[in-house]
Amino acid sequence: MPTKLPQAWLSSDACGGLRLRMMTNFEFPAMTPSPNPSLVNCDVVIVGGGISGLTLACGLQSSGLQILVVEAQQEQQATERSRAYALSPLTSKIFRDLGLWEQIAPKISHFSRVLLSDADYPHRVEFCPKDLGEAAVYYCAEHEVLMAALQQRVTSSQHYRRCLLNSGSRL
Repeated sequence: MPTKLPQAWLSSDACGGLRLRMMTNFEFPAMTPSPNPSLVNCDVVIVGGGISGLTLACGLQSSGLQILVVEAQQEQQATERSRAYALSPLTSKIFRDLGLWEQIAPKISHFSRVLLSDADYPHRVEFCPKDLGEAAVYYCAEHEVLMAALQQRVTSSQHYRRCLLNSGSRL
């Protein structure tokens, strides 16, 4: 018998805003009954416990929804990647709104200007903080810094659960 779970997805409206849409009684025919019923008793399932998935989980914390993040890697494996990300001022606003910026900002690089140019074109465009009304025009953050802050925030929530899927497990 297929397991029925609510399905949620983000969609954009005509003004560029994001809306969370819900569809109930969506069937997952390939799923077998869960050996752990608490994994199925949730409002939102987020597949992937990386930066995007955990940012969404943080954003939904105050909604009161029960959130399940399904991830294939252990938390330590997911955190220890040798990557860095360029963060725009809009991304910094998201982390500010989530209450994580104060924790992240001291551990990342702040770019005071960005120059755009083309090798064959003699002119360039320069972006400065005063152009944006921000402290910096861009930021650079290591994967480990962002993941540590996000993991710390979501694990402190009573509405958050994490499910580790390995190659042989099923919900």
